[in-house]
Amino acid sequence: MRVTFHSLTIFLLLLFVFTGISTSSFSQTNPLEAKAAYLLAEESYGKGDMRAALEYVEEAATKLGAANAKILYLKIMTLKELSAKNAAFNNQLDSTITAFEKAADIADFNEEKTLEIVKIKLERKRQRNLGNQVEQSILDYQTKTGWVIGMRADSLEKQRPDLFTTQPGKYYVYKTGVSRNMSLLYHYQSPNLQNLTDIITIKDSLISSHAHYYYNYPTETPDFGQSVKAQVAVLEELKNTFGYIPDPELKTTDYDKSTGGSLTNYIYTWPGKELKISLSISHYSPGGKNSSSCVLSLYK
Repeated sequence: MRVTFHSLTIFLLLLFVFTGISTSSFSQTNPLEAKAAYLLAEESYGKGDMRAALEYVEEAATKLGAANAKILYLKIMTLKELSAKNAAFNNQLDSTITAFEKAADIADFNEEKTLEIVKIKLERKRQRNLGNQVEQSILDYQTKTGWVIGMRADSLEKQRPDLFTTQPGKYYVYKTGVSRNMSLLYHYQSPNLQNLTDIITIKDSLISSHAHYYYNYPTETPDFGQSVKAQVAVLEELKNTFGYIPDPELKTTDYDKSTGGSLTNYIYTWPGKELKISLSISHYSPGGKNSSSCVLSLYK
């Protein structure tokens, strides 16, 4: 088949036309889809569905080709909410803040919203500093108490035999097995095994957790006045140790359905990189007889 100059010209013109249409359609589709994805992200954020909001805002950036300040702002606000419940989002939050600061249109972005991001950046800096303090405090606490989480119990016993045997006038040790691979080590203040001070869990031959009792009142006032008064000093001590007091998680459950009453726990948790340390202030009211306790626990 012989291709003439005329037919070749027509072919090239048609190719140009169709290529132009295709390119035009593609360039129009991306901004429209980016806008739609952004609107869906806003809707999801407003409904409190942060996972969906994050997916849509990332899709908006992809469809647009690059995230502008508006998209990055919404992404930061979404990640802030997600990181409040899951620290795994913190790194992504930090990197998105950096991207926001480098956005090409940052100079023209809303000043009030920009200040919001600056505040979040400063909050994250403080959180990182506190996180480092918590991590060091957890290490110091293990050194102070001698109970190193994850260490073999037999190795620790060779290094610190005093922790595993009664020290008259200091503490009295009682050990019991609760299962084939778990045992508990109790420290009491008195030889008749009264006034519990520490419980150490040994699981699969490793130190699994350490719980220290700040106080334990078997007989409390109707308003738990002894606990309310004693916990002030405890919280102040821990604030000085870790740098802050986290918001407590409140848990209330039925204590004993046969006698009535309830168990209320106020749980303060300081998360480290591998270990957590939690303070549990418990108020018991079984059958109208109140009691309370305050326990600091270190565990994985």
